[in-house]
Amino acid sequence: MKNLSCILFIFYFTFTSAQQWLPVGVSTNSNFKDIIFINALTGLVVGGGDSYGVPNGTDGVIYKTTDGGNTWSEVFTQAETSLNYIVNTGTEIVVFGNFSGNSYKFTSTDNGLTWQSTQLTYFVWDVKSVNNIIYFKEDYSASTLKKIENNIVTDVANNVGKFGIRDNELIYVDIAFNAIYKSTNYGNTFQLVEGYPTGFSQNQETNAVLRPFDNTLVVHYTYPPTTQYSTDNGDTWTLMNGTSENYCEIISENLLMGAFNNSLMIQENFQAWETQATLSDPINKIYIYSASLGFAIGNNGMIYKSTTITGLSTHQPFNKNEEIQILPNPSSDILSVKNNNTTITKIELYTTSGEKIKSYPTDIIQIDISNLKNGTYLIKIYTPSKIFSEKIIKK
Repeated sequence: MKNLSCILFIFYFTFTSAQQWLPVGVSTNSNFKDIIFINALTGLVVGGGDSYGVPNGTDGVIYKTTDGGNTWSEVFTQAETSLNYIVNTGTEIVVFGNFSGNSYKFTSTDNGLTWQSTQLTYFVWDVKSVNNIIYFKEDYSASTLKKIENNIVTDVANNVGKFGIRDNELIYVDIAFNAIYKSTNYGNTFQLVEGYPTGFSQNQETNAVLRPFDNTLVVHYTYPPTTQYSTDNGDTWTLMNGTSENYCEIISENLLMGAFNNSLMIQENFQAWETQATLSDPINKIYIYSASLGFAIGNNGMIYKSTTITGLSTHQPFNKNEEIQILPNPSSDILSVKNNNTTITKIELYTTSGEKIKSYPTDIIQIDISNLKNGTYLIKIYTPSKIFSEKIIKK
């Protein structure tokens, strides 16, 4: 009886653990590569081509969900096309891909119902987006970091190896992999970080990721798999050896999620990596929208969904949560703070260069911006466990 109880316990544990990630994929031979959610119900996933963004006989496809990822329907397809990245700028959805040896962007202003294509004079690689700004490197081997803001392309930094962003913070390691630079004003200016994670070199460039969280900086690389983190803005670093993950996303300052082929893995609070689930196909992207909504996508139309993301402490934009919302945006005069029973400890308004303009009472429900000049600003709302931030537009 004792042995039977143990067997039942092991079976129950394995069953419940496996149910954290449920398959919700579609029937296609295209490989999914990137995914975004506009709100908790509406999301889009893109794919086609190989892992280097080269069309390889599969169609470039875009699928859309309006029920939180439970079901998906095709909204775009184009033969011999590779669709590699998808971002939301606030006014349009932008997909970057390759077709007939040329670089294209595909845009939608109606949440993915219709799409327009535009050939680009440059290639994009390693695309990341925050507060309606798109950051990218021009081609895989390029070292110039660029940004697209209001459809204008400008240079941000040169000699960039890898980069990471969060809100107004941006960090990058130089192309020689011997120095890290950090910006707190969207890349307008950078400062050299005093310390450097020993052992982080060009050998780890391919699958390396790094990301800032105020004074906490996190770096992960895969040759060999290692996580290093600093809690003093890069002055000193702590090293943790990994397992054998070949892809990683830094979700928050205390949560990393990665994959080795089709094994989904998690590293919480910089403890040892653990395998959380085994999926049907190799994992190409892990995307966490909120603590109650996450996805893992991969080859052959694979999509897995989870409604329980353990270990997540968040510092997220408003459009990625349901606790606090700022409406309308853009606005010419009044912003309404919609708060769903969340304790607010501080509200601050900043310029995009990082200068604080004003602090507001924590019980405020309307913010008057009528006296501000037309333009873009950043509002931050602090709670005991999170910092919500949103880029707002005064028109």
